[in-house]
Amino acid sequence: MLKILVIDRCHFTRTGIEALLNHSGRFSSSFLVSGINNLLLAKEHILQWKPHLVIADLYSFISETHSSPPIKPFFMSCGVIPLILLQSADRQHAPIVPSQSVAHSVLTKHTTLNTLSHTIQ
Repeated sequence: MLKILVIDRCHFTRTGIEALLNHSGRFSSSFLVSGINNLLLAKEHILQWKPHLVIADLYSFISETHSSPPIKPFFMSCGVIPLILLQSADRQHAPIVPSQSVAHSVLTKHTTLNTLSHTIQ
């Protein structure tokens, strides 16, 4: 069983990805999916739970009023865990520059389910 962590402020994105993974019949593997809407909690969850894949929309966390956004510690906690970054296509974002060893793929939230499924596999 593969463990996948979904990080997004949007409840519908988290539950939609979980439904795709667990109920679509597109995958031969079974998944244990955990969804989190807080980047600080996600960092700790990654370190303790050790997921096989992280799918995250980090762009909503960039605008937080923290003195230093928790983006860099998040990438450090991912280590070598593959990461799929999601971004809203209708928004202008400051670029997030992840470590090359961490970023597996960057997709928009308008990506088709077939493309997302293929990227996950």
